[in-house]
Amino acid sequence: MDKQESQSTSDGAADRASAVVWQEAYSPSIGENPKSVFSLDPPNSPIAFVRVRALLPDEVNSVSYNFLRDIFVPLTTWLNSSTDSSDAPLPMSNFTFLDEREYVAKNAHGVRSVFSFTGADGVSQTFDQTAVVSDDRAYMYVFLVRSKTDYYLKHRKSLSDISQSFTVRGVQ
Repeated sequence: MDKQESQSTSDGAADRASAVVWQEAYSPSIGENPKSVFSLDPPNSPIAFVRVRALLPDEVNSVSYNFLRDIFVPLTTWLNSSTDSSDAPLPMSNFTFLDEREYVAKNAHGVRSVFSFTGADGVSQTFDQTAVVSDDRAYMYVFLVRSKTDYYLKHRKSLSDISQSFTVRGVQ
């Protein structure tokens, strides 16, 4: 995954990648690969991705729930765009915000958001993401379970149980 991520040309990507302490991705299909993890294209089978990353100096005091929501996609912008009267089109269709809950642990807090959207390819996918920051604001912990929406709906209980199993115990 590190090799795939190092190819990103987005602003600050190299700094963020160098701050990764640990990350893993899992899928029941051997056909999924690091590109599948980091792409916004819907995966052919579900993917679970977990990451622990040190916060960069400019992030330490700017972490908010919106910052945490926007780790993979600009969810906050999408939420605001779907409720305001602007004429700016969203970069996807059929955006549905399914659930959001605050995540509070002994040493971290954040937000779990579940949402679906249809990309340019016409395929709907669902993200179940939990993003939290340590109470000392030194680390960010992210857990994402995503799949095509039809798969997510069929296996909602199992996928939700996997997401709810996410536990932060601090950097060991």
